[in-house]
Amino acid sequence: MAPTDAHQPQLNEEETRIVRDAGGWTAFSRSYGLDPTDPEDNDEAYAIVQELAARGGDDDDDDED
Repeated sequence: MAPTDAHQPQLNEEETRIVRDAGGWTAFSRSYGLDPTDPEDNDEAYAIVQELAARGGDDDDDDED
């Protein structure tokens, strides 16, 4: 676990799965060009994971069946 993973907010089960699949909070944040130690970036990363979880965790806009 990266030390910056300590900046991870409280996540629900689906949000946790998304972040874990990304490699942790630091990797998730950085994958969106965000710095997990910056409070504003951290808030933005949290908003992103909440939206992804609301969509069912799918951040791929290609709706392939």
